[in-house]
Amino acid sequence: MNHELDHFDASPVGDGVLVRMSDNVARTLAHHLGLLSRFLEDDVYPEPRRSLLRRRPPRDVLASLYPDACPSRAESEDFRARHAAELRDAAPVRRALERCATPTPFVLTRAEVDDWLIALPLARRLPRRPGPERVMVEAWFAHAHEYLVLALRPDLVDLRR
Repeated sequence: MNHELDHFDASPVGDGVLVRMSDNVARTLAHHLGLLSRFLEDDVYPEPRRSLLRRRPPRDVLASLYPDACPSRAESEDFRARHAAELRDAAPVRRALERCATPTPFVLTRAEVDDWLIALPLARRLPRRPGPERVMVEAWFAHAHEYLVLALRPDLVDLRR
């Protein structure tokens, strides 16, 4: 039986970021990044509140990933339509997903960290069933995102407090 504690840690190293995470966290991140990648590439996303055989309309999932950012819903829809190619770009998500399969520790280049900083918040916003599991998954994505940002910019933390 594996008694490894779940963890995700990122620290600056050279021109990149050293990442350490438990196998369970890597599997969890990979699972949700895989769902996100499949949605972005194929418009397929399981309905979280009902049977997994039902599918959410792509427009609903996209609106969940990219909530209204303009004063009116119509302007937000227009923004999403104009920037559809960029919003639906699965490449950063695929690259982050591939790295989740890499045994840790590993070093991410700055470009790879950018991929993760794009992918993690999107995966965090995927529709899920309400409940404690949803809260934990969202917390892990926020935690990993925060640690990557702080590894890139350690000056954002004042340890003298």
